[in-house]
Amino acid sequence: MKRLLVGAVVTALLSGCAVGPDFHEPAAPSVTTYRPGETAAPTATTAASLSAQWWTELGSTDLNDAVERALAHNADLAAARATLRVAQEQARAQRASLWPTATVDLNVDRQHTADALSPNLNSAQNPYTLRTGQVAVAYAPDLFGGARRAIESADAQTAYQASEVAAARTTLAANVVLAAVQDAALSAEVVTAEQAIAVQTDLLALTRRQRDAGAVSTAVVIQQESALAQQQGALPALRKQREQNRDAWATLMGGVPASTVLPTITLAALTVPVVPVLVSSQLAAARPDIRAASALLHAASANVGVALAAQLPQLSLTATLGRTTDATSALLGSAGRFWDLTGDLAQPIFQGGALLHRRRAAEAALDAAKAQYRSTVLGAFQNVADVLWALDEDTRALDAAVTIETTAQQTWDLVKRQVAAGDSARSAALQAQSAWLSAHINRLSAEATRLSDTVALYQALGGGWAPTP
Repeated sequence: MKRLLVGAVVTALLSGCAVGPDFHEPAAPSVTTYRPGETAAPTATTAASLSAQWWTELGSTDLNDAVERALAHNADLAAARATLRVAQEQARAQRASLWPTATVDLNVDRQHTADALSPNLNSAQNPYTLRTGQVAVAYAPDLFGGARRAIESADAQTAYQASEVAAARTTLAANVVLAAVQDAALSAEVVTAEQAIAVQTDLLALTRRQRDAGAVSTAVVIQQESALAQQQGALPALRKQREQNRDAWATLMGGVPASTVLPTITLAALTVPVVPVLVSSQLAAARPDIRAASALLHAASANVGVALAAQLPQLSLTATLGRTTDATSALLGSAGRFWDLTGDLAQPIFQGGALLHRRRAAEAALDAAKAQYRSTVLGAFQNVADVLWALDEDTRALDAAVTIETTAQQTWDLVKRQVAAGDSARSAALQAQSAWLSAHINRLSAEATRLSDTVALYQALGGGWAPTP
């Protein structure tokens, strides 16, 4: 242990370098795809190709305005920005440790000594007043880089907070878009559900008349009553979900639900963009959470140097220049001048093991930060892969939903023509219309799911935000 300390001291004195490990940005994972069996990421692109305002790709000016309002007025984002300013100012304050400190002091002391003692002043005044003015300068040379490592750690904390702001912006934009998509889907589903209830009500009335005419049994009426009740029971849940989603949407934009005017956005007004998937080698630089984990890793690395420097000799220099006199006017004269120059070199010998264990704790924290960084990177790749799988299945589900809706529409049209020609009963037309309305709701849900997962892919790729310097 002593040899290691001596070696570190000699190395630091000769090279002027800071003790502790030098941080190097972790290498990106050596993979080219996100999912098994792929030869390359689909529609792979570079980070420069991802738009920072990705939500504009959905083609709605009302949606663009909603996102911009949220970015300007959201309270959580404002808090994140303020926290970043705190970190920036703390980092600037940490830089002061490299500079000397200077203090101006003016002291007035009124004293009365015992008569048995010799007079303290040449004038033999008793009591007397002493006035002392002095300037003190102190400087602690950063021999082993402890102060520089502390500055490095503070800068890394600032980078972490900057990444947190980027993550907050990305999440906020995604949540606003998701709220708009949900509102469009739920509003359309509520309208469709109300139409379905009207159709089921007409069908129930028709069924009761058929029962009264002896054409159908009471069991058929009960079955229709049950179908209507199910439709009516599902509507309140849809309305509740829509209104709660609107409340959350208003809050995201920095307002209260009662007074925030929300735009009316329909699913038909939204375009489903083809998202260019970021090449895997650039994902670490694009995602704010990975950049944040890298910044924490950097801070932990620097803190090891801080802890190691605390075990090595500490040099401090102080200089004092001033005057002491019993007359205020004499402070600017030449009498009573004094000065002091002190150099102190201290080597910690025994601290109860505190310094050793603090260094070991810093090293353990560095190991934890490395593991956390790796976990964040793996989670990011899993996130992208999950969303890509989801989008593949969303496309298939939407295609199937569109086919079912189209078939139901064709069936309804056919039955309506048959009813008009007298070849079919009106109840058949109502049942066909009810089937189409059910298929229409399923298609709306599938379309909203694909839009939501498209937003999730933008977010999984980092939201298009440029890496923070």
